[in-house]
Amino acid sequence: MDKCMNVIITIPKKIKWEDYKKELEAVADGSQMMLFKVPFKPKHDLIGGRCYVCYNGCIQGWMKVVDVIYSDGFTCSITGTAWPEGWYI
Repeated sequence: MDKCMNVIITIPKKIKWEDYKKELEAVADGSQMMLFKVPFKPKHDLIGGRCYVCYNGCIQGWMKVVDVIYSDGFTCSITGTAWPEGWYI
């Protein structure tokens, strides 16, 4: 039986929690997907696993991993931040 793996991502302290909550609200209904940049393609299957979110040294909660993708880059629809090419979960 295959098991999916879990992952922990850290929200940098330079990002205000209130701003991050706006992104959480935008994806809550499932119409949008939140992406987290990772330095390389994960070696293990993460789809179906949990992505734990750490902020200010504490686990704040988790989200289900629905995909692992390679993106040519994109601009966040909430913050307007331009994200570079690379792997995202």
